[in-house]
Amino acid sequence: MFKERLYQVVADLGISWMSKLFPEQFAKDPVKPSDRYIEYPFAITHLPPPPARILDVGCTSSLFPLILSSFGYHVVGVDMRPYPIIEKISYPNFEFVRQNLSEQPLPKESFDCVTAISCIEHFGIGGRYGTIPDESADIKAMNNIYDCLKHGGRLILTIPVGIYTVLPPYYRVYGKSRLMMLISGFDLRQERYFLRDEKDYWYECTREKGFSIKPTKDYFCLGLFYLIKR
Repeated sequence: MFKERLYQVVADLGISWMSKLFPEQFAKDPVKPSDRYIEYPFAITHLPPPPARILDVGCTSSLFPLILSSFGYHVVGVDMRPYPIIEKISYPNFEFVRQNLSEQPLPKESFDCVTAISCIEHFGIGGRYGTIPDESADIKAMNNIYDCLKHGGRLILTIPVGIYTVLPPYYRVYGKSRLMMLISGFDLRQERYFLRDEKDYWYECTREKGFSIKPTKDYFCLGLFYLIKR
């Protein structure tokens, strides 16, 4: 309870607190780009035109599905955690479904596109969001994603890649073999890979370099994939 309260206090203070406490440093050193700076533009580039029906997996910590709904897409967000932002505010074209996608399927062939932005790697990692370990939970979730996509539907997937490693309670990092298991049944149309330099800035690298990385909880290669359901 204390940790939850402390977390909430720090989160509420946020950037505003930092800018007031360290005004000169804050102005001189802007927040460094996170992986979302790379993932969201990649995803938007490969979306079908609106009013397509989109499923956003692992939406709780993201405004992305709400932005998509404002573009005229019909968006369903799914997460095993609550999505508090919609408790008192409604958003057009957006619906939230609270469930664990590795355990409960969605209606078959009901979406034109699925976005899974840095979320699949957390499925089945013991201690993550209160879950119990399940080494195949990510594959189960992907099978349900496959089933809920229409024939020819698009999947935009971003995950950490490198030498296959499981790093509880954080995530798994995908090697080549595990990646092939994950995207079975899909045609790969585009793949891109990014690493961080010594200053923590992202730069693009080759596939070979990306999969050669020995990951830690703080360092991995970011893989971005655009796929089509066969």
